[in-house]
This record gives sequence, C-alpha cells and structure tokens, in this order.
Amino acid sequence: MLSLFPYIWIAALSNHSQIHAGIIVYRTQLIAYACWFLLAALPIVLYREREQFG
Repeated sequence: MLSLFPYIWIAALSNHSQIHAGIIVYRTQLIAYACWFLLAALPIVLYREREQFG
C-alpha cells in the first residue's frame, strides 16, 4: 500500500513533480519498485528455506 504513494504524489502534484523530476520522483519510484520486487520474492525465499530446513 505504501509503495503506491509515489504514484499518488505524481498524480496529485503533477506540476511539482515535473519541476523535481530528476531528483525526487524517480528515486521514490525506484523505492516502490524495490518494495514490489521484495514482496514478490518473499514467497520464493520462504519456500526455499522450508525445503532446505524442513
């Protein structure tokens, strides 16, 4: 849910986002993508740990 914040920010403050596009907007999107990737990878990691130890 928190990873949707950058897109809400861009939609609500589009002019402000254009001013700071290279500084803030892309950095927050990168963090959001990292969160989504880690959330998607979590079941795989848990499955592998269970197979290894259990």
